[in-house]
Order: sequence, then C-alpha cells, then structure tokens
Amino acid sequence: MAEGILGLGSGQAASLNSDLINKLKEAERKATISPIETRLENITAEKEIYASIEAKVKEFIDSVKPFDLFISKDFNAFEQKAATTSGDSVTFDAPDMTKLREGFTSVNITKLAQKDVYQSNSVNSAGKEATIDAGNLEITVNGTTEIFDTTGKTYEDLAKEINAKSGMSATIEQVGTDSYRLVIKSEESGLDNKLTISGAASTALGLDDPLNNILKAQDLEATVDGVEYKLSSNVINVDGLKITANKEGTSTINISQDNSQIETQMNNFVTKFNELVSLIDSEIFNSESKIADKSAIRDIVSQVKNKLFGTYGTTESKSIFNYGLEIDKSGMISLDSTKFKKVIEEDF
Repeated sequence: MAEGILGLGSGQAASLNSDLINKLKEAERKATISPIETRLENITAEKEIYASIEAKVKEFIDSVKPFDLFISKDFNAFEQKAATTSGDSVTFDAPDMTKLREGFTSVNITKLAQKDVYQSNSVNSAGKEATIDAGNLEITVNGTTEIFDTTGKTYEDLAKEINAKSGMSATIEQVGTDSYRLVIKSEESGLDNKLTISGAASTALGLDDPLNNILKAQDLEATVDGVEYKLSSNVINVDGLKITANKEGTSTINISQDNSQIETQMNNFVTKFNELVSLIDSEIFNSESKIADKSAIRDIVSQVKNKLFGTYGTTESKSIFNYGLEIDKSGMISLDSTKFKKVIEEDF
C-alpha cells in the first residue's frame, strides 16, 4: 500500500496543512488586526500628549491673569502693596489689597476691649462634688436674663447649664492642690456683653463679691489717624486694613506701591509661554509624533501669538515689544530686565 503522495505520510501532510493555516492566520492578522491595535495605541498616546498640552495651556493662562486689570478675584500685579510697621501695640492685615491707601497710618491704643470674668469662692474636691442647693443663680447679658436653679446640682452640672446658654460660658478650674473655682465669662468682649450676676446662689458662691469680678468688661478705645474709636472688639477695619489691638501703645504702618513682584510675574509669563510653544513644536516637527491632526495644535500657538504679538493703542503703535519683551528666530520670547524696569519706573 502507498504511504502517501511523493512519499509523505499522512502525519507529515497534516503538519504541513497546520503550518500553512497558521501562516495564513498571521498574514490575515497583520493585514486587519495589527493596524487597529497600532491605531488604538496611538490614540492612547495622543490623549496623553493632548493632556500635557492642555495642562501647559492652563499654566500659561494662569501666568497671564496677574496682568488682567479687570479680574474680579484677588488683585492684579499693578495693585500690590508693601508695608513697613513700627510699634507692637497692634498687628495689621489686609483682607482686600485693592482698598489699601498709600501713606502712613498711626494707631494709638489707650484701652483694650475685655470680657467680663467672674470666679466663685474656692471649694475643695468634696465641695466640688457635692450639690450646691443654694437657690437660683441669675445671669443677665445683652438684656436677657437666664435663671439657673442650683437645687440638686453640682458645680459641674451648673457649668453645663450655663454653657448651654448664649452670651456666657463656664468652667470648673483647679486653682490649687485641692482648690477649685467656678469661672463664668462673657462670650464676647465689650460693655455691651457685660454680665450681671444675682440671686441667692450668687451670694452663696461668692459671685456677688466685687473682688471676684476679676476682669471687668470694657470697650476698645483707640485713635486711628486722629479719629476716635470705641468698639466692643479689639479689631478695627479702616481703608482696607484689619487692625488688631494687642496692648496699649502707639504703632504706625506705611503702605507703599510694591513693584518688586511685577518682573517676577512677567518672567513666569515668559517661561510658561516658552514651555507651551516648545511642547507643541516638539510634536509638530516630530515625524514619530502620535498626533494625527497637527493643524489643531498648531492653531493653539497661532491664536496665542496673534493676541500676544498684535498691536494696540489709539494709533496701533504699541505692542509688548515696547516694554522689554523680545522674540528670537525660534519663536521663543525673553525679557530685557533693564528696559522693563525703566518702563515701570518712568510710566507705571
């Protein structure tokens, strides 16, 4: 019996057919599947590049914002102020830089605003844990009287009830080895928040003793540039300044225009522009770039340059190049520090 065509056995023929099928499958894969896989890989890479470009565009826009005269948030590069102070009776803050006025502000603090603070007579630990049982304690603040019945209540119980009311607070303070006092305070400073304490329990606890009114409520009394202020708090807001009184005495603050940061912000703008242009150029002129539509990213730079390098003014005679900015043949910009500072000094 013949063993196979041309001497090939049936096993060899099956092997040949299998190899042929695998080669046909591979050829089919290269023709149809591989291009799709490559495109998917390119899409993933393209998305990453677009994300990098988007981040650089955002950084560039953020670098421009300090030079926008009409921003509604924060203050622009031309509104920055510097402050020098003398004296330590007050501290200064500027919540809104746009409201600051240049020049000296003199502040004289003659009296600080204070809370009202009372302390009870001292008791030992046994007395602290025992019930008070001394009748009612009446506390009046801001025209409202609160009545606390001390029957069956410990010092801690009474303190909790007082803390539940507005305008007042209470704590049990250890003032010695085995000595405790009930301390009652107004929540806010100033005469308007003064406490009036009365009732049978007031006498029993020693709260009606003038010596136990250890800190008396009073208003802040001060003059700012000669103007008198009498306030319940130690904070004065004037001309964009938040002035906080720390102690009696005189302090001054001098507000002046601060141009030192403008060049720093301009150099940041130059850096962010160059980074954006460099990133986009690296994709446009890269033959292996994964970006399919290079005209889209080219248009980003074109739009920026059209705005940035355009002329303006009534006679269209001005441009950024009047103020120390320069551009080289590669499209990158730089800042001539000497020219820029001269313009700032002569025509701010």
